[in-house]
Amino acid sequence: MKAHNTRCDKGAACRRLLIIFFASILFLGGVCRNQTFAQGTARTFLIGTDRYGPVDGKSREELQQQLAESVKVLEAQSAAMRLVAKLVGPSVVHIEAQTTGRRALQHGAARPVEEAGSGVFVKLGEKTCVLTNRHVIAGATPEKVRISLADGRVIQPQQIWSDPESDVAVMEVALADVVTATLGNSDAVDIGDFVLAFGSPFGLSHSVTFGIISGKGRRDLDLGDSGVRLQDFLQTDAAINPGNSGGPLVNLKGEIIGINTAIAS
Repeated sequence: MKAHNTRCDKGAACRRLLIIFFASILFLGGVCRNQTFAQGTARTFLIGTDRYGPVDGKSREELQQQLAESVKVLEAQSAAMRLVAKLVGPSVVHIEAQTTGRRALQHGAARPVEEAGSGVFVKLGEKTCVLTNRHVIAGATPEKVRISLADGRVIQPQQIWSDPESDVAVMEVALADVVTATLGNSDAVDIGDFVLAFGSPFGLSHSVTFGIISGKGRRDLDLGDSGVRLQDFLQTDAAINPGNSGGPLVNLKGEIIGINTAIAS
């Protein structure tokens, strides 16, 4: 069967799947402000009076005991992060696509635009698919898309479905021996929940960052000419950079609760 690029019909099952996903968004301005404040605070402490008085032997033992108990909690948290990374990491892919856009060169010439992003393997019925953002592969035919797996294999999709109103795309692949991630429930997410963002920031494939859900239900965001109308975004402070688009945002159970879509700066 000849591969082709098809937009989902609103009544189709894939359409119903696409609109359930929330996308994550990072507000970098807040990060920069926090960094500036932290530096100013550090200078205040350095030029101020000594805030650490002498500690006797008994007090030091108590502090060491309290520290040991606190470290156990942090080590347990770190262990959970490692487990999530090991569980989800094999399902994450790096995507390169030659889209229909044209980039101007010197002397009036032009060349196709090459986009790069991330995606994740999921099971949709009996099919193995890659879930990603539409803008990562917008206008690309299957033969113009390269999907790099965690084990080093490079494949191409058989079919592509995309929805511009939600900026979600699904690509069917002819592989059965891949690890697929589990779809979670975005409605169960709450502000303050820990999350991990997977992707390929700046081409560094299979990177993982950590943060919390900072906000829910973000709507009416200016996303340029993207045409994204179905907005119900999650906001996270997990570090997200160019190349993370299409990668999964997962909870501590390793379930996909969103797709990394945009960065606000």
